[in-house]
Amino acid sequence: MILFVTALATASMLSCNSPDLVPEAPLSLEYSIIDGDTVKTKKVKNYKNAYDGNKSKYVVISWQDTTVTFKEPKLPKEPSKEPDLAKIKNNKDPELKGKPLKMLTVGGNLASGVRDGGYFNEGILTSFPNLLARQMRLKKFESPLFSKENYNGLGRQVPASNNISGGPFKKSKFADNNLAFTDYNKVNEKFENLELYKGDPDNYAMPFLTISGILTRYIKSEGSSGQAYSRLYPESNKEESFLDIFSKKKFDFFVFEFGNDEVFKTITNYGYAGEGALDRNEYIEREDIPEYEYINRVPSEIKLMREVFVPSEAKGVLMNIPNWLSAPYFVDSEAIRQALMGNVYRQEDINSLVRDRLFKKSAVVDSILSTKVPYIIKPVIDKKHPIVLLRDYLDPYIIDLVNLTINVQNDMVTRLAKRYSLPVADIKGLFEKVNRKEGFIDNFGTLITQENLFSSDSLYPSPLGNALITNEIIKAINAFYGLKIQEINTQEF
Repeated sequence: MILFVTALATASMLSCNSPDLVPEAPLSLEYSIIDGDTVKTKKVKNYKNAYDGNKSKYVVISWQDTTVTFKEPKLPKEPSKEPDLAKIKNNKDPELKGKPLKMLTVGGNLASGVRDGGYFNEGILTSFPNLLARQMRLKKFESPLFSKENYNGLGRQVPASNNISGGPFKKSKFADNNLAFTDYNKVNEKFENLELYKGDPDNYAMPFLTISGILTRYIKSEGSSGQAYSRLYPESNKEESFLDIFSKKKFDFFVFEFGNDEVFKTITNYGYAGEGALDRNEYIEREDIPEYEYINRVPSEIKLMREVFVPSEAKGVLMNIPNWLSAPYFVDSEAIRQALMGNVYRQEDINSLVRDRLFKKSAVVDSILSTKVPYIIKPVIDKKHPIVLLRDYLDPYIIDLVNLTINVQNDMVTRLAKRYSLPVADIKGLFEKVNRKEGFIDNFGTLITQENLFSSDSLYPSPLGNALITNEIIKAINAFYGLKIQEINTQEF
């Protein structure tokens, strides 16, 4: 310990007197250097309870744990010249007039920076709202980061080097260190001793809840999802909702990301009732809505527009919803069919198993596709490891429901944009280009494919993917408001 402290002191002295002589610090699993501070690596007992209690949110291929130290994410260089943002400044509000532009982001998993199977500081820093704020050269844009000591937040996964099963999916290890909780109660679905956030964020994108869940949930709600939000306002009134919080905020510009979490919810736990939802979008154009109808039938996204964004007179941008079923998180049924061909299975049994289904990247499906696993112990034949609806595949009904959800949400985006004169960032079109077999080459000459757009969980975007989403938002803002915000050079990733 004395030698370690002495080494740090020596490095500090060299830094003050002759910076050119300071060698790069070697990687250590005992500590991380964050903003010049030394942060000790600490293990969390029973961390797997959190992953196990939230299976639907993670792609679980193998249970291995590992130490993941903090690595400063590579962020693109900020533009050398500040863009002129006068056209989106809200000078009608005396509290905002003459002050630097303030941006507010509201959204879910996508905007919060969820990636690599988790929610953690590096992901938050590379989220598209944070990247957009950098390109706009905003004086202040605060995201709800975890403390330096708890940089792995609610958890994350990293690719594993070994592949014991022999299946085609990349295996993962899960961080068991520097998490923002000490345990997870699976019965109450509650993080134990969850770290509270003490700042005043500008990014209100929060993981694991739909917009409806955010706006109707009270600050002190129980359960892991409620806790993820109550950490932002530990001292708030228990009866205060996030709609109440949003309505008090002052801002010039907003980014509203919604609809994606409704799709994720449908994919992971069959939780969205799409039937009749298109009819509810009619409320966007209606003015005379009876109170009972407004409370019980009007979608939360419309309420947020009516009660927060429109009264604020702020400018903003919406985002449409891509086809998430085309993400590499899913496996085509033909691959399953080919893997099961053999004497053990009858052809009609194979056809019955795979017909019109979309399979997920799960440990069970990985076993089916493995060339090392004997037929006799593969799922379906081995009754101890059956294929499970929703965890391992989507049947045609659920696939139709997911597509309906996407259509309903995109219809809402289109109507809201038209009703309130807002631009729409074409994330749907971006994903369609990426999902081509050959991908596409962007304006900076970078080849974009599914492999580099998505993070290791195969569902949420990588840092590069977030940069591409940022560029689509910038294109929409520039074209609609006549601005010249510089796009991110994707060659920097």
